[in-house]
Amino acid sequence: QPISEPTCKNEAGCLGCVHHKVHANEEDALKLLGFEYVTKQMIHSSSSLEHFELIHGPTLHQIDKILNEMLSVKPSLRQKLEDLKTDVYDNNNLTAYWQRHLERLVRLKVAL
Repeated sequence: QPISEPTCKNEAGCLGCVHHKVHANEEDALKLLGFEYVTKQMIHSSSSLEHFELIHGPTLHQIDKILNEMLSVKPSLRQKLEDLKTDVYDNNNLTAYWQRHLERLVRLKVAL
């Protein structure tokens, strides 16, 4: 579901909410990177890249925006963020929440 306005109905709806807060730290960066990774795994269930971008693009752009804002607040986080992204994408190192979410999507054949 594209992010059009904040909603409490799904994780993506939290990203635009005025009550959604993140800290410029490793823990919150890992959560956001896990969200990004799991979202990107759903590309296989989309009928086309355009469809995926329509549905999930706003979420991915918002995650990227938040990660960049974290770096603007705490530039020293840059290397750690790069290391975390490598760990998430190369080793599937996700938080327990995002690991369970990904496993559920795999069982439902929404993600590979």
